[in-house]
Amino acid sequence: SLLLERGKGGKGFVLQAGYDTAYQAALTVMREQRLKIISKDRKLGYILAGDTIRFFNGGGRVAVFLYELEPSKTQFEILSKPYFFLPLPTIYWAAERRASNLEKNIRAKLAA
Repeated sequence: SLLLERGKGGKGFVLQAGYDTAYQAALTVMREQRLKIISKDRKLGYILAGDTIRFFNGGGRVAVFLYELEPSKTQFEILSKPYFFLPLPTIYWAAERRASNLEKNIRAKLAA
């Protein structure tokens, strides 16, 4: 499970936003990107979702972990992995793109 990989090399960044605002923004962005929420826990600071398998993307799982650093500063960690580990570079590219798009859209939502 991706939840066991928390703190082990996900894409990390810090934003000026309170924890609750940051958590809600991440959840909203994941839904806007048509990711299916599998499980979430605001107190434990995670959202786990799945992406539909489409041509050449292999589908995948994505987890967003959040850590409150200060009352108005939240750290994010995004892990994105394909469902299947195949020798196809496109599925790893799709997983990386999924993480990058989440970061970009979370940043945009919290900057608005």
